[in-house]
Amino acid sequence: MYKWKRGTALVTAVVAAFGAGFMLAPAASAATPSATIELSQDDIDYYYSVAERFGVPAAVQESLLEKVKAGIPLDSSTGVAPVSTVTTEVDGFERTVETFPDGSVIGTDIEIPQVIEDGVSARGVAGCVTGASAGVYYGQDCWVYSSSLTMGASFYASYSQWSTGSSVWNWHTPEVNIVGGTVSNQVWSHATGTNSSITLKWNSHIGGIVTVGTWLRLNASPGGISQTRGGTW
Repeated sequence: MYKWKRGTALVTAVVAAFGAGFMLAPAASAATPSATIELSQDDIDYYYSVAERFGVPAAVQESLLEKVKAGIPLDSSTGVAPVSTVTTEVDGFERTVETFPDGSVIGTDIEIPQVIEDGVSARGVAGCVTGASAGVYYGQDCWVYSSSLTMGASFYASYSQWSTGSSVWNWHTPEVNIVGGTVSNQVWSHATGTNSSITLKWNSHIGGIVTVGTWLRLNASPGGISQTRGGTW
């Protein structure tokens, strides 16, 4: 498994808004994918950890793993619509799990901030915390995560919201996991304005296929916080 963390390969790009060229549709190279994909023990461990986290039944885990090993795309990465989408609060996260016809999943977690006590500075509290001051609500240093059974990404970010605007700031510690593949061209993109966001974007290389423009985004607005993603998961 390729696990990419923060390093010199990361480029920061700051833009006022996203152009159409940023959210590229998935694109495959001319290379022919191999009939099978070789998985390391780290690949398999990551696969099972995601399957357990998002509640994939044991029998389904095994059948889907055979598809992955054979180089057969899971329904979660083909663009087919999910058969169910469930959002709950689990272990301090707002969790959304999309389940697809073959039983594959894409799950997302946004950490729910801890409310700090009056008189306690947020800077003195470790982890994801929340507070309000002069009409501004904020969440500080919160974990954002999304993963299919074969690809996952996460990072930390802080955000502020008020009646007429929002901001996202202090994003850090990105991580991308690719089962049976590698990652290139990681980039941040920051949008400001009434609705603001921070996006982590990368290209993936799996079984001879290059997928361009996969991304994970934290959105902030006066009305709330959300997470979106794009590309092939």
